[in-house]
Amino acid sequence: MKRGRVMAVKELFETNDIWFAACLVFTYGKESLAKITDTEISDSRRRLTTYALAVPSEDVKILREEYDTDQLALSSAKSFVGAYNSIIHRQRKMRERDETAWCSQDWVLGKVG
Repeated sequence: MKRGRVMAVKELFETNDIWFAACLVFTYGKESLAKITDTEISDSRRRLTTYALAVPSEDVKILREEYDTDQLALSSAKSFVGAYNSIIHRQRKMRERDETAWCSQDWVLGKVG
């Protein structure tokens, strides 16, 4: 169900679910990931991570329903793992630099979001 590049999207879809974010990156490509933001949870050592993606909101509704009902089919496990790893890699580098946010070049240039 690959849909290809989507750079004209001006709204960002946000989720705290890394697995669903990976499904969207798998479907729309690595360039759909616009931002990763960590927020400290008060009185805890944990962080809440938000993933913002430039994807069509109507498609997200359909994909989320398929995901929640275990009907979302992925055509390539290897490509899905690659999408997940690309998110984790950016997140790890962000945290190694002791930063709380990462933004894509397209987001910085105002092409998305």
